[in-house]
Amino acid sequence: MNRKSRIWSTSIAVICAVAVVLLLALPGAGATDVRSTGKAEHVDTSLSSPFTTLPYRPGEVIVKFKSGVIDQLKDEVKSLAGAATTLSTFGPRGSDQTQLLKLDAGVQVEQAVASLRSSDKVAYAEPNYIARAFYTPDDPNLGNEWGLHNTGQTIEGVAGTPDADIDATEAWDVERGLEVPPTVAVIDSGIDSSHPDLDAKDLTGYNWAGISQTSITDRWPFGRDTSSQKVAQSIKGTGQKLTNVGLLLDKVGSPSKSITVSVRSSLGGSDLASYSVSPSEVSTGGTAVYKKLSSSVTLSSGATYYLMVRTTNSSTTNYYDIFDNVGGSYYNTYSDGKEYWYNGSSWTGYSDDDFYFRTNPNSNPRDDFGHGTHVSGIIGAETNNATGIAGVCPGAKIMPLKVLNSSDSGAVSDINSAIYYAADHGAKIINMSLGGSSFSQSQQDAINYAYNKGVAVFASSGNDGDATMNYPAGCSNVIGVGATTNQDLKASFSTYNSSVDVSAPGMDIYSTMPTYPVGLNNIGYTQSYSFMSGTSMACQMAAGLGALVVSRSPSRTPAQVQQLLHDYADDLGSAGRDDSFGYGRINANATINNVAVTPGIVSISPTSACCGDTLTLNGGRFGSSQGTSYVSFGTKHATSYTSWSNTQIKVKVPSGCYWTRDVKVTTSAGASNATTLKVKPHISAISPTSGSVGAYITVGGTGFGSSKSTSSVKFGTKLAYSSSSSWTNVKVKAKVPTLSKGKTYITVTTRGGTSNKYTFTVK
Repeated sequence: MNRKSRIWSTSIAVICAVAVVLLLALPGAGATDVRSTGKAEHVDTSLSSPFTTLPYRPGEVIVKFKSGVIDQLKDEVKSLAGAATTLSTFGPRGSDQTQLLKLDAGVQVEQAVASLRSSDKVAYAEPNYIARAFYTPDDPNLGNEWGLHNTGQTIEGVAGTPDADIDATEAWDVERGLEVPPTVAVIDSGIDSSHPDLDAKDLTGYNWAGISQTSITDRWPFGRDTSSQKVAQSIKGTGQKLTNVGLLLDKVGSPSKSITVSVRSSLGGSDLASYSVSPSEVSTGGTAVYKKLSSSVTLSSGATYYLMVRTTNSSTTNYYDIFDNVGGSYYNTYSDGKEYWYNGSSWTGYSDDDFYFRTNPNSNPRDDFGHGTHVSGIIGAETNNATGIAGVCPGAKIMPLKVLNSSDSGAVSDINSAIYYAADHGAKIINMSLGGSSFSQSQQDAINYAYNKGVAVFASSGNDGDATMNYPAGCSNVIGVGATTNQDLKASFSTYNSSVDVSAPGMDIYSTMPTYPVGLNNIGYTQSYSFMSGTSMACQMAAGLGALVVSRSPSRTPAQVQQLLHDYADDLGSAGRDDSFGYGRINANATINNVAVTPGIVSISPTSACCGDTLTLNGGRFGSSQGTSYVSFGTKHATSYTSWSNTQIKVKVPSGCYWTRDVKVTTSAGASNATTLKVKPHISAISPTSGSVGAYITVGGTGFGSSKSTSSVKFGTKLAYSSSSSWTNVKVKAKVPTLSKGKTYITVTTRGGTSNKYTFTVK
């Protein structure tokens, strides 16, 4: 068989080439009795703002009285300030010791401090601040991460410029994303979830690319003679179901025999499932055949399977062509398998070659290319684990969304699906280190959807080294990122145009790689960890900083995240914004130190509940006790709490809620991010409990909604007549539809869900 010239490539390529000093002044207000009602009646916002970036223990203050003040007067001042008891004393023995006070429930630290300071008997008063160690991770390869901390070290033969970095190590003294872990969706080639620097990182993701290799360099006669009637492609199972298989075929002349595509557990074994391709299904000029197998096959994780393609066609003038990728080019190899040919008596495998093949999407975003694992490590590699490297946001959770296959290509439709998935499953940041030069309106729509749901979207500007506009970086509502070197220069490959909002280190970036063989290993990138260059790498740096921002202040909007990165970037190049650097190279320390810390909700359970049900909120910075803090459901404040701690609140859904409600926690530091609760309707009574067709029934309960809107009442599976005749949040009148006599059940369905079933008898 003669190889023919390389034909076409329709893939979308990845853009890839990777002691506390406090200066604090509180205003001296007059003495205030904060115990008069048992709760502070007013929070002075002029006091609250200085504390937002300096964590302290809630409910505790430190006070030192002036020398000579008798105990009785001390007690009066402390009582006036709302102190419940003295927890401890410290300092030299005697009456001048400093005291640690515990405040009454509901008394705010800021008010107590102000009250104490207003007394002429007090030398000083202050919150019980929480100091943190100046954080230096023990990750052994941190020295390779010049983008996080540049001391002028030599990287890949190039000496760096000290401080030409994002000041990550300084930022980590303030925020590491651990108290309120943000979820970052990495839309890429997947992840090695077993990597020791990522194994605690990933959330449930998805794989739209399946197990696939879609790069092509050659075409070969198939069914021209007896030595070309059977071929196979081996693949590695990932524990998922195989339901569909696709191939790229062409035909010469008019072959008369069909093709059978099947899956086997061995080359000589029997078919586990199959489908047939008739000659009429293959068009001259090339046809991508993608069909469902006769039954699904669960592919055991790590086991080898074979996609078998065979025909009885044998004609030198009427045959098929089958396409593959030969020689382990950049765009492949699919390292988990290889191509096989049967010569009529035996099989020969070609380890550097793979057929063009596609399989169905599945739930395992295993990285078989390598790019997604590298960028995930830059964002959020585990830190202080004595292993490998540190990510920009150590506390970040990674949501791996695989849209790029082993040949680093993926469809815009899959990328768009991943954007919607991320926005609907709790991501706060989306990172897309991929793109192409064609604008897609459907992709802009997907980005707008995510943006409007509060997700900050980052994309790499491109590696063209010129002004070529790439997308999605060029889309609206996207933070486009260019690349810099370890000398704070624009990387030679970094695209420069209006899409560049900020820049970040992107040249010779050391990060995680899959611990098993993948496509990028074929062109020199090593397993486990490797240096890589590209705006792909720069994009992760910026996305990681975005994750730190939303962890520190989860209610920040995408526009606010972007503005913070702009405002506190180190201006490089021309003064102000320019197309090479955007607003400058990001600075994590400057940015984070200008973000006020607020409470954050990480999850709620359940996500659907009725009025009166207990809801559990998990997150951080709620405070050790409720005090004057509260949980709101839309405009309604909850009144019943089972428990309250700094990381978890148990609260009952208040009456009057319906449909969907934004749930927030508000403390003296501000309001948290909102998370959506679906409020299910609940039927508590019906009257009467039986009736004839056409009779009116009153349904009582909660969560029905202020109007019927799209809601409905059903008797069994049948809609009620005139169910809009009377509709309030607690009472609905409905007319019994035509039904057979006997028992049925009534349900109410609203935007919040479907209620419980209530038995009704049709007379």
